[in-house]
Amino acid sequence: MIQYTACKEFLLPLFITIDKVWDYINQPASNPLLYYNDGSYIFDIPSFNKEVIGEAILNVCCHRSMLIQSDVVIKQYLDSITITNAGGFPSGVDMNNILTVNSVPRSKLMSEVLQKTGLVERSGQGVEKMFYNCIMEGKALPDYSGTDSY
Repeated sequence: MIQYTACKEFLLPLFITIDKVWDYINQPASNPLLYYNDGSYIFDIPSFNKEVIGEAILNVCCHRSMLIQSDVVIKQYLDSITITNAGGFPSGVDMNNILTVNSVPRSKLMSEVLQKTGLVERSGQGVEKMFYNCIMEGKALPDYSGTDSY
């Protein structure tokens, strides 16, 4: 496994942290552009998509187990980002149904706050958005294989 070259701890309110994390990830050296040719057009696509990363961060906040004291950890590698939180899939969710089941957030209050502030449209759409963006940009799909139950 590739060792990380930088470590940053964010101790700010969530609404500020989301943007700060993206600013940290979205540096030219750590989020290089990928080039896609379509006839005479060349499209520049960042390696990491802001909406995908934002949705992933919001998901770990809504679905983390508050019974386990642990930080949300984001590890950025050259070609991937891993985001982990306390607890695994919410009850009723697994690798086979992650796109079809309507999950119940572990923190209903957190989910409602994020919805009312406009950070999420409604519960149950985050994973679909991440998959959609990855498909549209021709990137690898999110990998949940390291996730366990509860």
